Amino acid sequence: MLINSAPDSNSGASSKALAYAESALAQKHHLRMVFFYADGVAHLAYPEHKSSQAWQAFAQLHGLSLEVCSTVVERDFQLAESDVKAPFLLSGLTEFVSAASAADELVEF
Repeated sequence: MLINSAPDSNSGASSKALAYAESALAQKHHLRMVFFYADGVAHLAYPEHKSSQAWQAFAQLHGLSLEVCSTVVERDFQLAESDVKAPFLLSGLTEFVSAASAADELVEF
């Protein structure tokens, strides 16, 4: 699963993505990776936002990590590695592409 949308986007994409993820797990599907890229990294940068908190609760409930693009974290949001707290995890495009190529389906929000 690829999240490109900020938590406060007018499209509500983050909330839709979370609903999709919850539904997928309820139907016994496996989420190989939840990867936040581009504006989606704002979920890490603004942890107090309602949507970010919902994703964090979802990850903790299901024992998942929320992977964020390390380049975007550093370059666009000027955050240090020490700013990344569980359930968020620094990752890269290589890991994302590897997970996406092994998955049956890739969904993007």
